[in-house]
This record gives sequence, C-alpha cells and structure tokens, in this order.
Amino acid sequence: MAEGGINGGVEHQVGSDTSPITFKDLGIPDAGDTRLPDAPFGLGKRRTLSDLQKKEYVFILLAGLSLLATLVLTIWKLIILPKSSNDFSFALVLLLSTVFCLWYLIEGIMLERPYEILVLSISTVIVWLYIILNFSLGRRDPVKMVRLIITSVLSPFMIVLAILIAKHYFDSGRLIFRTVGAQTLMQRMCWTIFGYFGMLKFDLQLSLSMVILILTTGETVGDLELIIIVLGTVIVLGCTVIGYLGVRQENKILTIIYSVTLIIQPSYVIYKVVESILKFSPSTDNLAVPTIVCGAVSLVVRCIMITYFVKSWLNYGKGLKEKVFGGNPTDAESNQNNVHVQT
Repeated sequence: MAEGGINGGVEHQVGSDTSPITFKDLGIPDAGDTRLPDAPFGLGKRRTLSDLQKKEYVFILLAGLSLLATLVLTIWKLIILPKSSNDFSFALVLLLSTVFCLWYLIEGIMLERPYEILVLSISTVIVWLYIILNFSLGRRDPVKMVRLIITSVLSPFMIVLAILIAKHYFDSGRLIFRTVGAQTLMQRMCWTIFGYFGMLKFDLQLSLSMVILILTTGETVGDLELIIIVLGTVIVLGCTVIGYLGVRQENKILTIIYSVTLIIQPSYVIYKVVESILKFSPSTDNLAVPTIVCGAVSLVVRCIMITYFVKSWLNYGKGLKEKVFGGNPTDAESNQNNVHVQT
C-alpha cells in the first residue's frame, strides 16, 4: 500500500510515464555521464573535449597564443644572449614560468582544477611583472619591446577569464561530483587534495625560479653556476616528487620525509632574500628585485601548501585515493561499504 502510494505520487509529479526520475526532473543540473576517462600519468579523472564550454575554448586560445609568443621570444633571447649576461638568467626564469603556465592551462581546463587556473592567473601576473622589470631595468631591444606589448595586451584578458573560470569550477564542482559522488565529506577531501596538488606545482615553479635567481643575483652565470643550478633543480624536483607521491599514495613514510624538507628550504630562502636586500645596489637591481619578490611569494605559497598538506595527511585511509585514482578499496572504505550493505 505504502509502496504504491509512493510510486503513484512520483508518477503524478513527474508525468504519466513510468520512466526513471532524472536530475532534470528534480531541478538539479545534469551531471552528465559519471564514467570519466583517466588522465595520463595517473593524475585522476579528466574531461573530454565535448565537455568544454565556449568561454573555455576562448581562454585556451587567448592564453595559448600569449604564452606561446612569450615562449618563442624568450627562447630566441636565450640563443642570442651570452651566458655571462644577467639577461640570460632573467630569460631562464621567464622560460621556466611560461612552461609552468602552459602546464597550468592544460591541466586546469582538462582536469577542471580551479586551483591550477588561479595559480595560472597569479603566474601570469608574475610573468608580466618579470617582463616589465626586464624591459625597464635592463638593456632595451626590439625583442623585449614586442614581448612586452604582446603580454600587456593579452594578460589582462587572461587574468579576468581565469578568475571567472575558476569561480565557475568552484561553484559547480561538476567533475568532483562525477568523481567521488554526492557525499559532502568526500567532496571536501577531494577539494583539499586538489588544492594541495595545485600549490605543490606552484611551489615547484617558485623554488626552481629561486634556484636560478639566488645563484645569479649580481653575478655572471659560469659553468660552475650552471652545474649548481642543475643540482639544485634535481634536489627541488626530488622533494616535489616525494611530496606528490606521499599524498597521492597515502604513504606515511614518504609523507614524513617530505614534511622535514618543508622546513629546510624556506629557511634558506629567507636568508637569501635578506641577503639580497642588504646587498642591493643599482648594478644588481635587475635581478635583486625579482629575487626578493619571488622569495616573498614563495614563502606565502609554502605556508598555504603546508596547510593543505596537513589536511590531506589527516584524510589518509578514508577511501579518497580509490575514488580519485582507482585501486583496491582501503579498510576504511570496505567497512563503510559493509555498513551500507547491512543497512
């Protein structure tokens, strides 16, 4: 009797047919097919090209043109500049930042990661500032002028579009819903780990930039300095890989190892930033100013990343890894499923 009453009520509200109730019937936006393809390199779930909206295509086109133009012009500068020039060091940092921006663009859109899109907008501001400083403080030439004009024209549109798209991703949470389901707790944990991954990449970008700027502020780049840059890059990359795999695999040993490195690097950055301020002079200001700015931003990002890192650590063993990256369910998730079955 009760079952018939319920079915009759539903049919009366939805329509005369007996088809299953859809999200549209309940006034909820359609989440689309819940079966998402896996992203390369085990990064989680990704969207398909058919999922992209017009404004996202416009953003990809606009940002892609700006970043590719900056990339080509910067590579050209690296080819023609002598290694002993401070402009060469500056071009290395600019090249690194541009490559990271392209990474944020592709991953942010295809994996619907609002943190990467926000980091892209911040990195765009940083790249823009780098180009302005390099043009105003260093030796001016036509390549720098063209790069400055292209960046100054396209960057404001990129920044505004990036903020709007990131806000849309935060508001909708569509891919996260399709990945982990409707559980609020699981969605919050997913936002946390994605926030950590976004800050981890930004921290890597700034750390590599500091490796270059710290070693070349007020100095020429010789063979020894290039060797140190390579070794510093390997160390920074190694720490980042440990930090990523520790949280990605919920491995407590790697997590503890990475937590130790979180304290050492900021201490050295603070020391070098203070040293750059104390040794500041007109002959070195074309690299000292970017070093100070990059160091300050790096410390802020590191603090934010540590917050996400600790929160992600506390979520180990709750089934998030299996939902996002696949694999065998954890004991916690198995027990949770058993409770649902018994109920």
